[in-house]
Amino acid sequence: MRYIILLQLLVVASIGCNQVLIDQPFGEPVSKECRDALRGTWSDGNGNLFQVETTDEGRTILGITKWDSTKESFVTVNAIVHVMQVGERPLLFFRGEEKDGTSYSFLWLSTIERESINVRTPIAARFKELVKDGRLSG
Repeated sequence: MRYIILLQLLVVASIGCNQVLIDQPFGEPVSKECRDALRGTWSDGNGNLFQVETTDEGRTILGITKWDSTKESFVTVNAIVHVMQVGERPLLFFRGEEKDGTSYSFLWLSTIERESINVRTPIAARFKELVKDGRLSG
């Protein structure tokens, strides 16, 4: 099994209160090789399974299987992941879970290895500082 090593959190990070939300993904599309390296079945330290596939058009789709105790069955949630390059670093953009569903959360993709992916969440307090100082709009 290949592992996603989360230095903070993965998709669940898009649900929390201390998150950085942006209006649109930014950067340039990553190479096909980078997208292809993400393909496959991954798990995290909590036993969650993630399936990642890419389409012929270059879209990256993340599937998450979860247990729904009210339905007493597994459900699959699909999310489009925008994989973009900013400088030397790939970023993964996900739709946020806020009320209007129009903002994106993002993760820094630290490394992709044959058996593991390392990602980092942005530090919300640092972004808040930059907005307060006027160095970022928000």
